[in-house]
Amino acid sequence: MLLAQLLPAALAYWLCACIAALLRRLQARMYRVLRHNLAHVAASDSTASQLDAMAEQALALALRTYYESFRSTATGGRWQVEMIVPTDCTLLRRDNGIESRGMMICGLHIANFDAAGAWLAQHGIDVQVLSLANPDPGTEMINTLRRKQGLHITPVDPGALRAAIRRLRAGGLVLTGIDRPADGGNQPLTFFGETTAMPVGHVRLAMQAGVPVVLMACYQQAPGVYCLACSDPIKMQHTGDRSADTSANATRLLALAEVFIRKAPEQWLVFVPVWPPEA
Repeated sequence: MLLAQLLPAALAYWLCACIAALLRRLQARMYRVLRHNLAHVAASDSTASQLDAMAEQALALALRTYYESFRSTATGGRWQVEMIVPTDCTLLRRDNGIESRGMMICGLHIANFDAAGAWLAQHGIDVQVLSLANPDPGTEMINTLRRKQGLHITPVDPGALRAAIRRLRAGGLVLTGIDRPADGGNQPLTFFGETTAMPVGHVRLAMQAGVPVVLMACYQQAPGVYCLACSDPIKMQHTGDRSADTSANATRLLALAEVFIRKAPEQWLVFVPVWPPEA
């Protein structure tokens, strides 16, 4: 953390690129997982060398976001990045008092998603963030940083889920990621044309609380410059068949997530295999 405070951004970004190149040459697990996932989402005519380069770009971006997060914590939560928020963003309408419904925010692991969460907190938009139920030490360290930035982080357990439903029904916001397998409760769903186990808890929460869902992503436009992107509120389907509705709603949200990810696949930063590795 002290190193992040001392290093100027230009030097830190250069070091991140160098480390990413080294991890590519070493075929480190982080690099291999990113490349595995990219092979499923990149254009079908992408060559092996193009996938290699995209995975290296993604890894360098991930390292830059870690630097930015540590630097913000070392400087009292003040982010040294620029966040561009379109005027038609659903969450900006809420900040202006126009939108007051409870909403389930489904975040995508694109570029500096932590900066997006910090932007919400800094604008007084109180959000409960549902995180992994059993975080590893690395994830717990990141969660500690997120708490210091003003986010209300709650690992998934029965108490956190009950609190989330109460919050949603009272007009509040709950955020969770939807583009990677969860610790449990996954269902076979179609994602980028292939069936894989993906979470549906966000859909169940939205259906039970009777609130719409908003997809959110944070794209890098230039080093240290990000743009927040949000969908319009999406109403959940209710036909009376809860199981079928859960699958249909989750599939519909993943289809929209595909659109978000395809805009910048090299910025999609998921460090677990989303699809089973090939035999």
